[in-house]
Amino acid sequence: MSLEINSIDGVICIKGEVQASRLSELRNYVITALKFENRLVVNVSQVGRGQTLLLFLLQQIKDELTIDKSLIFFGKPESNVKKLYQELNSPANYYQAA
Repeated sequence: MSLEINSIDGVICIKGEVQASRLSELRNYVITALKFENRLVVNVSQVGRGQTLLLFLLQQIKDELTIDKSLIFFGKPESNVKKLYQELNSPANYYQAA
């Protein structure tokens, strides 16, 4: 599967598979985008294989940014989202909220 990059309402959405051989291209893409924007938001929640590599790369870029630039990224493995959904919808949480 290829990698698809879209910009939706100012958020860069990445979907597909990230291969290690393409990380340098992704790095250049994000760094170039940050030359034009002071704040960049990246959604990697739809990345399958290679999401951990991509999150690590984005964290490296974020650590290298100057104070006037901001990089926000998010993405969670589906298993963690399912667990969170179950916890939020458990009957025990309804009683705690009341």
